[in-house]
Amino acid sequence: MKLKHLKELNKTLENLNLTKQEVCIVGSGVLAVLGLRENKDLDIIILHAKRECIAPNDKNFSISKNVECVSANWLKNYSAELSDDRIINDPNLHFVKFDFKFCNLELLKKKKQSSMRAKDKEDLRLINDRS
Repeated sequence: MKLKHLKELNKTLENLNLTKQEVCIVGSGVLAVLGLRENKDLDIIILHAKRECIAPNDKNFSISKNVECVSANWLKNYSAELSDDRIINDPNLHFVKFDFKFCNLELLKKKKQSSMRAKDKEDLRLINDRS
């Protein structure tokens, strides 16, 4: 299974003067890189100081056709201690593939469990079937 929109993300980061070290892929991109399902878009989190320079507020926003920056502090409903900065900077909370950081599957699972939309339930089934 191929991870889609990586070139677009690369170009978009370049245009925004962001480095791969300042962002982390979350959401379906994690599932795609692990071979669980295809991603339709790419969701990312950005270091707080960099996000402030490009975002009008803490809400999610599109940074290109298929790349979206999710709401600030992506896991705030689960844990205030798991800030975007911590996820991006702590190597125990992400893994690196294709020179990009991807949040750990455990973190994605926690996010999906706190949302529990229909697609989250399906993703949780895929994740649980894998383990």
